[in-house]
Amino acid sequence: MTTLKIFELPESWEHTTTKKTYRTACRGIVLDKDNLMPLLFVWNDNYHKLPWWWMEDNEDKIMAFKREVIEETWCEIEDIEEIWNVIEKDSTWEQTSYCYIGKIIKKWNHKFTPGEKNKWYVIKWVSIPEALSLIEKDSPRTLGSVWRQQRDLYILQEIKKKLSTRKK
Repeated sequence: MTTLKIFELPESWEHTTTKKTYRTACRGIVLDKDNLMPLLFVWNDNYHKLPWWWMEDNEDKIMAFKREVIEETWCEIEDIEEIWNVIEKDSTWEQTSYCYIGKIIKKWNHKFTPGEKNKWYVIKWVSIPEALSLIEKDSPRTLGSVWRQQRDLYILQEIKKKLSTRKK
């Protein structure tokens, strides 16, 4: 898989460990029949983000993406396309996010976990241009959230480009 971008994070942002930590996540967009996507709004930090998904030890990336889309958005998906990855890193931390596009085939009423409720998540169903506009206008309250905002904005801009070339 192609690495689309490496984000070099400032050393002072959120990680204070001296032991190198590696994380793997799956992120991307899933679209319903009306080309709307779920976008999370984090009330307590004042920013929008793409739903994201951790990989568990016994999962491959597609399995993790499908499972976590259900957990985060209560949507079942198919036609999953792995497109590329992005990396965020500093001297003690590195995260590779594998990026996907999927098609929603079923939606349920969403119920947030206690941890999600504590962060005051809200799911908004928006078009890609609306999502870009919301993310661009956000004012995150923490440095980590500013970096997450920039990463998700970049991912969404690149996905929009990719989808627009398909329609031509």
